[in-house]
Amino acid sequence: MTKRYFLLIFAWCMTVGCSPFKADKQLVDAAFFSAGDSSLNPPTDKMTKQCFGSNEFDACIFAKNPVAQEKGPVTPSQEDSKRLFGVKIRGLAPTGYLENAYVQVLALYSPRFTLQARATLKSAATTAETAQFSAYYWSNRMFDYLSSRVGRERLPLRGLKIYPDDAFTGFSAANNSIHLAYKSDEWPKAYSGEIVIHLSAQALAQALSGNRLFAKDDSKHNFCTLDPKGCCATDLGCAQALANGFGEYTAAIMFPESARVGESVANSNEGQKICSIARDLNTLSMRTRAQVFAACEPTGRAVLMGAWYASIWWKLRKQIEANETGAGADVDKIFFDHARAWTASIGFVEAKAAAMDLVRKYKGGKHTQAFSAGFAAAGI
Repeated sequence: MTKRYFLLIFAWCMTVGCSPFKADKQLVDAAFFSAGDSSLNPPTDKMTKQCFGSNEFDACIFAKNPVAQEKGPVTPSQEDSKRLFGVKIRGLAPTGYLENAYVQVLALYSPRFTLQARATLKSAATTAETAQFSAYYWSNRMFDYLSSRVGRERLPLRGLKIYPDDAFTGFSAANNSIHLAYKSDEWPKAYSGEIVIHLSAQALAQALSGNRLFAKDDSKHNFCTLDPKGCCATDLGCAQALANGFGEYTAAIMFPESARVGESVANSNEGQKICSIARDLNTLSMRTRAQVFAACEPTGRAVLMGAWYASIWWKLRKQIEANETGAGADVDKIFFDHARAWTASIGFVEAKAAAMDLVRKYKGGKHTQAFSAGFAAAGI
């Protein structure tokens, strides 16, 4: 152990309180506690059939998710032969757990992972440990990349708790926690990077809104549960839809070549379908607001409506990036900033108004015409 490492432990524990990590005799790489790469695709993280036996990587997981990685159906029984995405461990607090200022990976039904068990991340048949690390890797990757893409000032979330071995999948605003289903006959949801990011982004939207987004408000909602079927009362949207839309858009930022959610849920490279409509931002933008609202029975499925709202922004992002290389980041920053105006009583019209106010002020209003045309074409 280096003197610098022990000083890091001491400083962290004085700040938050902890039991310092007691390393085994094998030297712990100090890089585990260093900042992660801020690029979208770190050059250290690669697809390789030799992941388990290579010293180049700290862990073997899946690229985006098992089905997206393999570009077709794959079953959980094939896990050991398909964990081909070699990655580095980065960004940890000096406690030895999978945690830092942004996230804290916990466990309900299995031992909580520590660096003392890091060898299991490159071993066969270690589903529980791999699920915990996968949840950490993808949530931390989101913060690493977005810190350079949109700026740390747009990432006010702290202390998000992640449970990768729960009975359900969802975000709890009351507990600032995300929950990922872990069932013996299914892929653990933590293996799907886009789902981890989607839920982490919902927590981020809540933080950006000043914790107002998920407050109870019935003005634009029908009855909602963790699976908010029929949640939006009209085709003008609701807060639940916007929260889901924030997750869909952020997942697309992290996986721009496959802007869709749920390949491993559906066991199809087309992603998950809700009422026969795929959660794919490239195709959803071709649908009308009325079509998406009426797609399910009861009407107004918030997840689908939120994905549709995100698809409008994704289409704008692609158009603006095509006209000016690098300008897609402007759209991302405006998207994050307009979430600051969101409340539990907001819908698509109010969200658009907040966005347009920002667009007119951003860089002299250079994107105003593009945004006005995009929202008009979508019927908002």
